[in-house]
Amino acid sequence: MSASGEEGKAAARKVPRVDLRKFLAGGVAGRREAVALVGDALREEGAVRVEGQDGDDGASLAAVGSHLLAALEDYFGLAAGAFGAGRAMAIEPTPPSADAGTLIVVLGSVPPGTEVEAPDRPPRPVAAHPGELLAAPGPALSRLTGGVVPAARVRWPPGAALAVALTLPSPELTAALPEFRDVGPHGT
Repeated sequence: MSASGEEGKAAARKVPRVDLRKFLAGGVAGRREAVALVGDALREEGAVRVEGQDGDDGASLAAVGSHLLAALEDYFGLAAGAFGAGRAMAIEPTPPSADAGTLIVVLGSVPPGTEVEAPDRPPRPVAAHPGELLAAPGPALSRLTGGVVPAARVRWPPGAALAVALTLPSPELTAALPEFRDVGPHGT
């Protein structure tokens, strides 16, 4: 294998994987582990792979997105529903300017050619095992957290996977939450 092939494989392995079952039914320790993994992955890597979900249809993907937002609320010690996801909608591969109201994008599979572009990093290929999903934070989540969770962009081949975006109920809910108003973009 060429050196560039090795680099591509290494980059694909950097996206952490969370077992959703630990968050939902793993007891206190399992939930705490899942919450930390989701929070760290979305903040530092711009994406998280998800295993242990019950399906890959639109409703199941929306439920995964809701669970991930709840885990992120726990991660930051926020009240349940602090991020206020309003609706879920099926989306196509991310256009150059993603919907500003997007909290999180959940991709139902990770086909070859999928890339994640996190702030201050070039796009990198992402791979996953069969049955794993991929989730990435959107611009609205970044604004609500004062940039602590930076928005990432996910690209995948058109028609290769179903994806759902959870969005804010109304566009005016885009200011940083009070807990994040005096925090720098990387939690400082």
